[in-house]
Amino acid sequence: VTETNQSKITVTLPPVSEKKSFLIQNNSGKEISVVTSNNEPFALEPNESVTIPVKPEWHNQIERARQILISEGMPESQADVEISYVLSLFYDKPNLKNCTPDSILSAVINIGRTKTTINPALKLAYLTEREGRCVFELTYRGLIKILTDSGSVKIMDAHIVYEDDYEFDYSPAENKLHHKPRVSKTEAENNSRQIAGAYSMAILSDGTKHYHFMEIWKLEKIERMSDSSSKYFYDEWKPDMYKKCAIRSHFKYLPKGNTMPDYIQRAIMIDEENSSINDQSNKIGAGKKKRGMMDFFSNQDL
Repeated sequence: VTETNQSKITVTLPPVSEKKSFLIQNNSGKEISVVTSNNEPFALEPNESVTIPVKPEWHNQIERARQILISEGMPESQADVEISYVLSLFYDKPNLKNCTPDSILSAVINIGRTKTTINPALKLAYLTEREGRCVFELTYRGLIKILTDSGSVKIMDAHIVYEDDYEFDYSPAENKLHHKPRVSKTEAENNSRQIAGAYSMAILSDGTKHYHFMEIWKLEKIERMSDSSSKYFYDEWKPDMYKKCAIRSHFKYLPKGNTMPDYIQRAIMIDEENSSINDQSNKIGAGKKKRGMMDFFSNQDL
């Protein structure tokens, strides 16, 4: 669509097109100013032409998210770094490019609104495709950071218990746990070992230690209820996924405080909304209440 007046031509490129570029030819006999939806204004001399690349819609949504992140207080330099991580992820995982535009925008914005990062070296969060939508997902390390940032927990960690570990004893009534793990010598040996469960340990603000253990059958039940897009993560990173399950379950027993920052509440809400349990429960049927991850755990005999 082109709008013209005496000295200006405005070219609005369609947001979705099979074309990779547009050719603009100035046949007006005088210099004109060209403004497109994807580029800064520029001058075009008489009889001059220019080829303008068309950015795909997924790229436009990422650029739009960058502007929103900056408008909401993220420093421009930090926003540029996060967007570079996002673009690298989209090029490494082409299926993300096919996600719905609104989900791409929302997922990238959530990086800033949860005050975290998808820096692959830190492994706090990542973007993934789920049923055609781009989803911002916290790792178990990211969830720990969110909980410790709340101030009610000073330190939190999670561990896997294997059937052939030297010693393991857990007393929930006394809040005592003793674990003497056996260290695997190779990755192949570690992958061949049978998991007995996973537990998390939290040191509260007053120095008190608090433990929570989940047996393997509970972890496997959660894994079975997960959607197909989570299968890759369970196949490749099963111990980490089990640790995250333990931390999520542990969370409902921990003190939350009365002044939890908004970004922490948002991060926890996003994690619940994106959890596989919530995705599965949404398919159960109309008229039934949605269940988040915490609702699932609170209804189990843990």
